[in-house]
Amino acid sequence: MKKLLILPFLVWQLCADSLYVVTSKTNGMEPLSKKELRDLFLLKKKFVTQKKVVVVNLLASHPLRLSFEQHILEMNRNKLNAYWVKKHFQGITPPVSQASTQAMKKFLQNVENSIGYLPQDLLDDSLKVLYEF
Repeated sequence: MKKLLILPFLVWQLCADSLYVVTSKTNGMEPLSKKELRDLFLLKKKFVTQKKVVVVNLLASHPLRLSFEQHILEMNRNKLNAYWVKKHFQGITPPVSQASTQAMKKFLQNVENSIGYLPQDLLDDSLKVLYEF
């Protein structure tokens, strides 16, 4: 049981220094604050500089998503699930998910005004960093 409680913390420690919230280089978005990102990924806010933003997550079981949720959303899985159940009854569905970091990168490169998170080793000149953690 203790291993299950420690695992998300260890994943966060391993990934926290190497994750970046990014968008396509062609998007005109400027760097965003942690609060702005939280509001976007929880769909409390849908626009940045009058452009509708498409947020994308990795699958719920992906270790990088766990790190993102802990650091940016500051919510554990139970609290986040309860949040989305409540939103479901308001007609709001969670952000789209991608199965891998490579799929996320392709999505970000091809979907206008999309934002997501990637490890440093997948960054290149086609992406623009909006937030680093």
